[in-house]
Amino acid sequence: MPDRPDGMKHHLLTYLKNRNAFADALFYDITALTEKERAKLNPLIEFEGSIVVVPPAQHAAAGQTIRHYESAAAFLNSDDHPARAIVLAGVGSSVLGAAALARNVANVCGMDVAAVVTGYGMLDIMDEALGGCYFYGAADQTLMELEKFLKQFPQMAWGIKLAQSSTFGMWSQLSDIRPPKLRDSQTLLTILSAQTADLRLLLGHSKGSLMIRFALAQLFQSGHACLQNLTVVTLGAVVDLPDQLSMKRQIIGALDWFGGMNSRMGVAYTLVPNAWHHTNTQIPYHLSVESVLQELALCPHP
Repeated sequence: MPDRPDGMKHHLLTYLKNRNAFADALFYDITALTEKERAKLNPLIEFEGSIVVVPPAQHAAAGQTIRHYESAAAFLNSDDHPARAIVLAGVGSSVLGAAALARNVANVCGMDVAAVVTGYGMLDIMDEALGGCYFYGAADQTLMELEKFLKQFPQMAWGIKLAQSSTFGMWSQLSDIRPPKLRDSQTLLTILSAQTADLRLLLGHSKGSLMIRFALAQLFQSGHACLQNLTVVTLGAVVDLPDQLSMKRQIIGALDWFGGMNSRMGVAYTLVPNAWHHTNTQIPYHLSVESVLQELALCPHP
């Protein structure tokens, strides 16, 4: 990590970092991280597609620190014990929001959790809202309408093999379309493609849920059978997950109109009363990640 800048440059970077923290605090439980941990997370250095591995608060209190990786390759080749869970945050999150989400999961599951950084907070929140998030959501909705049409007129499948005319098969056929940004998506695909036997939990919030759906659609079509053992959890967006998954749960707040805009209809999900899109427990009408995982017993077995 570079030396701390001096003078005007330092003040400018501090302002940008604080502005990003405001966006993360709107959606994520950043108080789950200590002040010292938050100070070491810099969205201006830890870019989209990088990875942080966050220990449970109890382990952090005993001296364990957050580990940082610039890429999927660095993460996979690390000598450290591999994380058994991966989380992806959504719109408005930087490395701070990603780490906060990972800490929530780590606290409940009692193990280190890796977080793929999916954005830069306020630095790109509008770009993500109008591009990255809605790419995945709009693509899923388009495929849903196409599926309905093909069921009525299968003879007009336009070259899509009828044997692959399920929603998942159609996604694979149309997944040559690429989202506005690929760094975070490619990091997730690289890790999942490695077929690590240690990986047991994959959790996404908001755009992170849509990215998980996008990645799994491609990987299952490529025959990555070991992913069948994954527990997959989505928060704040309901998506069409593959039938091959042995354990999957989708949770959305009853007040979450934002997540609802990017959700798939006709898919089983759990509705949390009096909850909106954010997971910051300091703000009313939050969706508590820790409570959801505890109540639904969604942590994988050791």
